[in-house]
Amino acid sequence: MVNLRQQENVYFHEFKRPTEYPLIQSKNNEKGDPGSESLSRQRRNRPEHHKLNKSSHHHRRRRKECPTARKGQHMMMCPSRNERGYDVCISSEQLCNQIPDCPNREDEDSTNCMFYHSTKAQLKHIYNALLLLTESTVSQSDRLEL
Repeated sequence: MVNLRQQENVYFHEFKRPTEYPLIQSKNNEKGDPGSESLSRQRRNRPEHHKLNKSSHHHRRRRKECPTARKGQHMMMCPSRNERGYDVCISSEQLCNQIPDCPNREDEDSTNCMFYHSTKAQLKHIYNALLLLTESTVSQSDRLEL
């Protein structure tokens, strides 16, 4: 089991204490205002800040799933993200409709569309078979009750 104190030291070893930041004179001091002797710390412009946040700045966390559309349609997430790093969700009607809706046109890939259409046809066949089986089971149970 790893000691939490050790993990904390490893994670925060690049951070400096507030006293180690360079002190920069405020704008009032640059104008020669004798009443303002305060110094401001500019933490946003320190190089360590950019180095630590550079990789995480452009990385967005992937969503787990797309929200349901207004009409109750199931939405699917595109494999690629848009130019701003956001996930793009499309409805099943937008899939394989000859209009690229995903950023890298994955929704119009011929291999994926062939798989999608064949799977959709098979699921429709299974759905109809289950519907017939359910109807026949219900009608048989109605006859037994009479």
